[in-house]
Amino acid sequence: MYRVFFIFLCSILIVPCTQNITYGKNSASKKHVIIIFKNNIEKNTITQLDGKVKHSFHSISAIAGEVPQSAISKLQANDQIAKIEPDQKVRVSGQIRDWGVSKVQAPRAWSSHFTGKGVKIAVLDTGIAKHPDLSIAGGVSMVSKSYNDTDGHGTHVAGIIAAKNNKIGVVGVAPDAQIYAVKVLKSDGDGYISDVISGIEWSIKHHMNIINMSFGTLDYSEALKKEVDKASRNGILVVAAAGNHSNSKTSSKTDNIDYPARLSSTVAVGGVGKNLKKASFSSIGKEIEFTAPAVDILSTYIGNQYAWMDGTSMATPFVTGALALLKQEYPHLSNQALIAKLYTSTIDLGAKGKDHYYGYGFVQAPYIKSSFSTSLKTNQSTYKRGNTVQITENVLNANSKKPVSDANVKIVITTIKGVVKNTTTKTNSKGTITYKLTTNSHFYKGQYLITTTVSKSGYNTKIASKTIVLN
Repeated sequence: MYRVFFIFLCSILIVPCTQNITYGKNSASKKHVIIIFKNNIEKNTITQLDGKVKHSFHSISAIAGEVPQSAISKLQANDQIAKIEPDQKVRVSGQIRDWGVSKVQAPRAWSSHFTGKGVKIAVLDTGIAKHPDLSIAGGVSMVSKSYNDTDGHGTHVAGIIAAKNNKIGVVGVAPDAQIYAVKVLKSDGDGYISDVISGIEWSIKHHMNIINMSFGTLDYSEALKKEVDKASRNGILVVAAAGNHSNSKTSSKTDNIDYPARLSSTVAVGGVGKNLKKASFSSIGKEIEFTAPAVDILSTYIGNQYAWMDGTSMATPFVTGALALLKQEYPHLSNQALIAKLYTSTIDLGAKGKDHYYGYGFVQAPYIKSSFSTSLKTNQSTYKRGNTVQITENVLNANSKKPVSDANVKIVITTIKGVVKNTTTKTNSKGTITYKLTTNSHFYKGQYLITTTVSKSGYNTKIASKTIVLN
């Protein structure tokens, strides 16, 4: 089941649909197959058996096509063939507002000049439609003459990744990234594994940095695994939807992750709602690496419209966008290093550490922390016992020079004999703290070291120190 809410002028149209996910149901006369060869491709393997070649892959020794059912046994007997597998159908991972971009902290990333500029992203989907909020850098279709989207799913996914920051409509996580429409699914959201492989092959050839796949199948394909592995070896980050196979009765021991998300060379993405709880439909399993917004997601849609959609299809492009921001900043890092950086900024959800529901946690867009400028002072440098030491510290934003309020300031006063005072306070609206320490005859005579540690979310910690003398 999916819900789509369209926004067009002042009208709202609600369109409910029911989708049945089917995999590899073909006619009795002809079977869609993928043939993996041990060495070189031999196209006549199919044609001489009254079959038809649909795709001949250059990156793996395989072809896809249609053959009569009666030819299957003959192909299986061919010692030049490593494996014959059904060309399974894949389907968009469900469509079962916009809070998502804010929740993953994308605006904070933009303020650090992370926008995805220069990063090339292949959106393998139903195509992408022309839209005033999207810039399409190029593309290809494996299923029709045009990569134009008549379904809406691919356009919605593309908008989550890179809708323009142009003061209209919505904005994507990485608004300056280059998106490429790689149409591998037909207008009904269905497609074949062979078309997906062709799309990945195109992405490798055209030097994409990231591939987004918001679709899946429960069936394993050796040919797809080989192609995904090759993309990964070529430095392409492959991000895929976990699937929408869960419900309230799903056991915690279930592993119902879709392929290609289940493959080790992909980043598998699950979905959460606004309360950061697992979306009821989001598939679970040990392969989950990150979760992202998946409920009531507003994005671009066909017909120059905008629509709300649900599903791990929507969660996946949030992670793709976040990785694009990292790729812009660290273009030479390996896939694993980029994923590790994304992991360090996630919000851990569920069980501590990686778990089957949330993976490493809820994705957060990268950003550069701001810095403090501090001024630590005392009312004098030398005191007599019985005097009051007044400590003042002013805290400013190092760039804007504006006061930083509500920053935590930890004050530690020590001598050679140990800690005299350890306390924490907060800066006021003027970015200032004042602390008074009244000495007495029992205080140690000698040097005192005053150390302050200033901290606040979004800032690098700042440590300052000052020495005073008590006579």
